[in-house]
Amino acid sequence: MKLKLTTRAIEDIFEISRYLKQKNPSVSLKIRHLLFEAMHRLTLFPMSGSEQISGVRRLITYKYRYLIYYRVDSEAKHIEIITIQHSSRDREFEHV
Repeated sequence: MKLKLTTRAIEDIFEISRYLKQKNPSVSLKIRHLLFEAMHRLTLFPMSGSEQISGVRRLITYKYRYLIYYRVDSEAKHIEIITIQHSSRDREFEHV
């Protein structure tokens, strides 16, 4: 499956990177790598995340607790990353 990122997801990655770079540049690179690695795994195992609301799934990156919200379009054969958030922040999607 192909991976598509919404504008919001791209902005989330940049915001996370900027925030962490101010605190610790090496951690910023690690987290960015972790996020891209997790998104790549979704292309191999698209149903690995839990369903949150109709059509929206959530994958948790366990070490640093980032939440990747995404949709799977089986017909178009792509995964759309909607947003990426840290688990400590208020979230748009709640557990179902």
